[in-house]
Amino acid sequence: MARRTPPNLSSVLTFPQVAKVILSCLPAKTIYTSARLVCKTWNTQADVVLQRRRQYYWDIFQPDQEKDADGCYQKIKDFFEKLPVRPEHVIIFCSSKLWESKIRSFKQATKVTFSKAFQRLLPLRCKVSCIVTDGVIGTSSDLKQTLELEQNDVQAASVLCFGKPSGLELRSLKLNSAIATEMMNHVKRQRGSMPQELASVSKDLKTLLAFSEDSCETEIGQTLYKALGAPLIAGAIVKTLSMGPAHKDEVLSCLGFCGADIQTASVMFSMQVDTSEEAEKVAARLRQKVVGMPLKNSIAFMFACVGRGEYHYGLPSVESSAFRKYFPDTPLLGLFGNGETGYEFPIEGDVGDIPRMFHAYTTAVVLLCLP
Repeated sequence: MARRTPPNLSSVLTFPQVAKVILSCLPAKTIYTSARLVCKTWNTQADVVLQRRRQYYWDIFQPDQEKDADGCYQKIKDFFEKLPVRPEHVIIFCSSKLWESKIRSFKQATKVTFSKAFQRLLPLRCKVSCIVTDGVIGTSSDLKQTLELEQNDVQAASVLCFGKPSGLELRSLKLNSAIATEMMNHVKRQRGSMPQELASVSKDLKTLLAFSEDSCETEIGQTLYKALGAPLIAGAIVKTLSMGPAHKDEVLSCLGFCGADIQTASVMFSMQVDTSEEAEKVAARLRQKVVGMPLKNSIAFMFACVGRGEYHYGLPSVESSAFRKYFPDTPLLGLFGNGETGYEFPIEGDVGDIPRMFHAYTTAVVLLCLP
């Protein structure tokens, strides 16, 4: 009886369906550094697998033991190692305590700051928007918990990574005093051209996250609202910003969420909201605003005043819990700052009436529904 010859394993691995199954189990970093180099079939199937994956991921990180910056960094490193997509833009809300901590990365003998080590985790062309604050807010990757970490000595970070989401473009905008003056003159006098910095971000702009290291002049915010066509603007005053190359005399750093089919809404938790029941009413109002919007691909940002967490309510994570009650499948990320920017959106009545943007001891929550 003739012996059956076993199939050639190498040829089986070149079958498109087999390659697709194997690649679907691999993180993006492994696919880019190794798997795509196997053969033409694997390279082709790699594109198919990567395109079908969700294009944004998130998580919140804190050490298992108190004051263990190395442990927190290792968790973040593991997150990027296993990321299903190659990050094109990363937003990180990081506590100042962690950002300034010295850690040992890549088995180096000498320690480096977390800020330097974090950059080494990302692809060279990946853009980073880093906002350093007194406290951070974030949701676990499995959506099981959202944490408000507002202690001054907390070592924590929340991260949101974008690959290449269809219908979304992230654009940066930086204003220094000269650009701000040019913008205000353009809007007031209705002559001259809009500053190039604004023109580059204005198309299909739906939401602008705006941050500064010092209080921003009210007139700048109001003019920005007019010049960009009345988008949703929200943000905070923070400790440190690292959002690409800095301008001299920079007054505002912004990140625009642009896309024709993006839908957005926001609410404000006023100073008078100080119980769980009242917080839930605000969250319910946001839920009513987004009726009919596609929440399947939604993300949310929360910008709260320092001291507005457990100190204000007597209980931890009240506002984020109220949000999660009505939006259990939407990740919520953000910060505790020293002044908040935001307003109720969509605006009722005439959008030409500029809303009050800058607040103290409030919380702004912004919801974005991606295509």
